[in-house]
Amino acid sequence: MKAIQSKLCEIVDFLSKHDCFLNSHATNFFTKNLWSNVLPTNLLQDLENMSPLADFPVAYLDHVAGRQDWDCEKFPEVGNFLKTADRLSLKNSTLITPITEIENFLSITDNNERLSKTFINDFMTVKKTHEVVEMVKLVEKIIEKTSTNTIIDVGSGKGYMSSTLSYISGVNVLSLDSSAITACGAKKLDTNMGKKLKLRNRGKHVRETLHVSPCITLEPLLISHFGVPTQQSGLLGLHTCGQLAATSCQLYVNQNMRWFVNVGCCYHLMQEQFGHSDFWDDFNIVGSNEALFPLSSFLKSKRAVLGRNARMIAAHCVEKLAHDGINEVRISLRCNVKLG
Repeated sequence: MKAIQSKLCEIVDFLSKHDCFLNSHATNFFTKNLWSNVLPTNLLQDLENMSPLADFPVAYLDHVAGRQDWDCEKFPEVGNFLKTADRLSLKNSTLITPITEIENFLSITDNNERLSKTFINDFMTVKKTHEVVEMVKLVEKIIEKTSTNTIIDVGSGKGYMSSTLSYISGVNVLSLDSSAITACGAKKLDTNMGKKLKLRNRGKHVRETLHVSPCITLEPLLISHFGVPTQQSGLLGLHTCGQLAATSCQLYVNQNMRWFVNVGCCYHLMQEQFGHSDFWDDFNIVGSNEALFPLSSFLKSKRAVLGRNARMIAAHCVEKLAHDGINEVRISLRCNVKLG
């Protein structure tokens, strides 16, 4: 626990130190002159000494991919910044179990032919099929390890995940979503899937339209539909948007669920306790006044703040952003050559 708290302190201190440009928007670089006003002086000098600066995205990609170490002697401030960021990133933390170890522990293989052949052309896009197939492989192994056969799918949306688990894996699924329109679409998908697959050993699939908040009690729903308590059930969420990811964590901790798997998204829609976001001022959304970051008492004691723009940037792939930067530089250079 002390090791985790120590790492969290380092991360919070690093983010706080660089909050001004971590929470900036692209237009802020022009409207607020962030290049001169926000970047630390030594870091700014290092960047301006690069010739040409347009080479930075390529050099950064090489650094991230491990193809070439950063030249710390020539550009020490940028090098120190990148080293610190790498060391504090979750992917390099020894406190988090790598996905490969989880796959080895659960004996998950890459054989997804059974699933992808069934769905890729009939019900889902290639991207959605990949997401569902990978999640199903994981969930099936967890079910096997924990001897559970009932799942609550939080924020089930159109029902791709829950219908697949019900038809292919044969488990009982309770789908929860706040949108009645989405629930109608999920019911249609479920019906079409049933006509196509014609399986008799499918699990029971029930949908409930309700707003999922930390205050709801899951056990009565499970007992009513399946006759099982929460400790014999798993909690699942694929692309739980905004507040729902944090809400799912609270539900798992407070309601004695057997296991919990969650892939969140849209973290810019989450509200923070210690950081105000103007984004919500013009909205009146049920539950939007619930500040669900931070969740831990330790980070609350630190009054930790991330910021909406930082949360948006964190949801993007660093390599893709760098590639986009490289392409923009190339386009700009071609335009300048033609104009010249």
